[in-house]
Amino acid sequence: MKALLKVVAFWVVAMACATAASAASLPEKIPQNWVLRAELTGSDSPSLFGYQVATNGDTVVAVGSGLVYVFVRPAGGWTNMTQTAELTASDGDLNSVAISGDTIVAGSNGVNGASAAYVFVKPSGGWKNMTETAKLTASDAAAGDFFGFAVAIAGGTIVVGAPQNNAVGAAGGTGPGAVYVFVKPAGGWKSATETAKFTASDGYPGDDLGWSVAILGDTVAAGAPDATVGGNQDAGAVYAFQRKSRIWNSGTESAKLTASDASFATLLGTDVGMSGITIAASGIQQVYIYSKPAGGWISKTQTAELQDSLVSFLVQSVAISGRFALGGMPNEPDHGITAMYIEPRGGWVNEGPSRRFRVPADNGGGSFGWSVSIKGTTLVIGSPLVETYSGGNIVYVYGPA
Repeated sequence: MKALLKVVAFWVVAMACATAASAASLPEKIPQNWVLRAELTGSDSPSLFGYQVATNGDTVVAVGSGLVYVFVRPAGGWTNMTQTAELTASDGDLNSVAISGDTIVAGSNGVNGASAAYVFVKPSGGWKNMTETAKLTASDAAAGDFFGFAVAIAGGTIVVGAPQNNAVGAAGGTGPGAVYVFVKPAGGWKSATETAKFTASDGYPGDDLGWSVAILGDTVAAGAPDATVGGNQDAGAVYAFQRKSRIWNSGTESAKLTASDASFATLLGTDVGMSGITIAASGIQQVYIYSKPAGGWISKTQTAELQDSLVSFLVQSVAISGRFALGGMPNEPDHGITAMYIEPRGGWVNEGPSRRFRVPADNGGGSFGWSVSIKGTTLVIGSPLVETYSGGNIVYVYGPA
């Protein structure tokens, strides 16, 4: 499994891709209290369950044991439950996932099977156990490119990362990484190669571009957490690629986003999310926020830093929806914290968390916050068992009280 490949000097890290909400969906009322609504588990006790999670509000998807588990919210609201359906790739293990509307995309990075992204379209009768509707591949696929390591989807566009390295913080790598874009044909998803391919203009072997990806509207964001910036090894960067004239064309970035306080192993871009005009990206101990200028994305440093003064470990996962941003820190003592930040009315500023979600008592040794996702006021936190402890392998759903 790819969890065993992710080494960061002295930290273990991962990523998660989350779907985003539009600026128009900014919640006007901020809930004063959040409660645990449900614990989601796999009926067949999957390993590394919750390694990645995503939600569109009504549906939660989670990776485990090389499958994607689908949970559909019951009419009465979220409750403790096992999966509604299991999604399986016809020729590979699934280890990344994203959802938009009635379409799920899952990546298989090639460790145990094909290196591909698989598209699953919801049947007319609802989600059921099934294999893929379509299989997406790179036209220049090569062994070890890790195509499918990260995926994202928005409407009829899918983005797939191929970081071409097997460990954040590890030296080397077969290339600087790349990002592939696929656009749904008029007749619906079918097996195909990419519409466009993105690379970094200053890419260097081992940068890991495509370790994390996100898409919203005309912008694709991709993390390169091992990029050297200002002489700082593994400082990391996020590259923004913009669509022009409604057509995705292969090319290099429109902008490169960096941290003003970058140092060795800042690892900016280990995870990335988008909402409205905002890109959120994880760093070693903070979430970096970038706001899109009126004229479009330009190379710049962060608009704001979100940081929990009580936390000293890596911010591993991020998600953003409207005015809510999340930072998951599974390696904190007592099995992890997920911090919630709320955007002030005047825009994002440097701030601490408005709320901390701490590991529930029944979690055991799970890595709470290894993955996070949020859509509106549906908040999802994955807690896979990634070490040799017991417990975990639970996905938690929170909502307003």
